Amino acid sequence: SGLSIGLACSLLIMIWVQHELSFDRFHENADRLYRVVYSSDDAESHGRYLPGPLVAYLREHFPEFNSTTGFRPWEAKIAFDNKNFPSIGSYVDPSFFNMFSFPLEKGEPKTALSQPNSIVITKNLAAKFFGRDDDPIGKTVSYDSGVSENILLTITGILKDIPQNSHLQFDFLVSIEIAYDWMKTWRNKNVYAYVLLEKNSFPEDVNQKISGVLKEHKYDSNLNLHLQPIKRVHLHALEGGGRITYVYTFSMTALLVLLIACIN
Repeated sequence: SGLSIGLACSLLIMIWVQHELSFDRFHENADRLYRVVYSSDDAESHGRYLPGPLVAYLREHFPEFNSTTGFRPWEAKIAFDNKNFPSIGSYVDPSFFNMFSFPLEKGEPKTALSQPNSIVITKNLAAKFFGRDDDPIGKTVSYDSGVSENILLTITGILKDIPQNSHLQFDFLVSIEIAYDWMKTWRNKNVYAYVLLEKNSFPEDVNQKISGVLKEHKYDSNLNLHLQPIKRVHLHALEGGGRITYVYTFSMTALLVLLIACIN
């Protein structure tokens, strides 16, 4: 009985550990995907929110980046035919689907967000509005961000539901072209910046090249940019530590429980 209980506890712990370690590894380009983050000169301050124009600047001025996209989580109400649901979504660049492996069940990834008045919603959100049998492509919904007037957007894609082991969670995606003006200035840090490196580029070299971009634009003379591998985003905090400490702790606990059970 003791051995059985020990095995069961160890197995449950290791299932959790495996789930934690699997975060963001399902992307086809996971080895080349990075989030751009910053740290201060004295390494006392760290952060991940960056000025919106930085995303396009990196893409246009550094050939090492194959694609870039901003990601700004936002809660909004999506309404259709007297139905409305508060949902979490994000403003993104059209290259989002070229970088991340979030497959579309309906729609064309390359053009889904090419127009500013487009919206891509998850299969789960589509079912709330239209049921499981109706085709939502081409239908118009009302987008209420809670800040400005409602905007009418056309559904151009239906996403398969987002995997639980993704640190990016959302119900819808809209073009960053309709984002607020204060998201498009160098004076505000308000978006996450993600980049896809070219196959022959090395992150260490890129870090040296992009380090002083914020200083060049006189945003802050104390902040340096660098790349964080997407595989580390969920587990590793920028200042050190993070959920990875729980992974180590629970892994050792599982081994200890199994060892004690075997000895008993």
